Amino acid sequence: MPEENVQIRVYAADALDEKSIRRLVSLVNGAYSRHRWLFPEDRTSYREFCEEIAGKELVLLLTEPAMEIVGTALIQPDEHSLYLGMAAIDLTRQGQGLGARLMKAVEEIARQRNLAKIKLITVRELGNVEYYRQKGFQVVSEQRQPAGTWGAVGPYWLATMEKKI
Repeated sequence: MPEENVQIRVYAADALDEKSIRRLVSLVNGAYSRHRWLFPEDRTSYREFCEEIAGKELVLLLTEPAMEIVGTALIQPDEHSLYLGMAAIDLTRQGQGLGARLMKAVEEIARQRNLAKIKLITVRELGNVEYYRQKGFQVVSEQRQPAGTWGAVGPYWLATMEKKI
C-alpha cells in the first residue's frame, strides 16, 4: 500500500461512534485470531472493548479516500511514559509496513508529549517480543501466566517491554 494512501489520526475513545467501535472490535479480533492455538476465544467484545478504551486514546490508520480503519493502537499517557496496547493491523493489510507506520506514529506522539518512554505488555510465545526488540524495545520484566489466564489453553510468558524515546 503506498504511504500516501494512509492517514494516521488520534481520537479520544469517547469520540468514536458505534460503527467505528464495531469495526475496531472486528479488526482487533481478526488480528488476534492468528493466535487461536493459545487463545481460542476472541480478544474482545463490544462491551469489553468500550470498557478497555474508556478514558484513553486510539491511534487509527485510515485509508483514503474511504477512510476505512485498517490499523489501531490504544495509547494512554502517564507522567513519564506512553502505554501502548491492543495494536492491530487488518489481516488483509499485514506485511505492507502498516505496523511499522503505526509504531512510528506512536513514537512521534510520545515525543510531542515530552514522554521519556513507551511501555507495552506482550505474550512471548506469539513472537511479539522479537518484533518489538527490532523496533528498539527491551524486556524489563516477565511473568509466567498459568493456563486459563485470558482464556489461554496453556501457560505463557507475559513480557513487559519499554523503549526510551
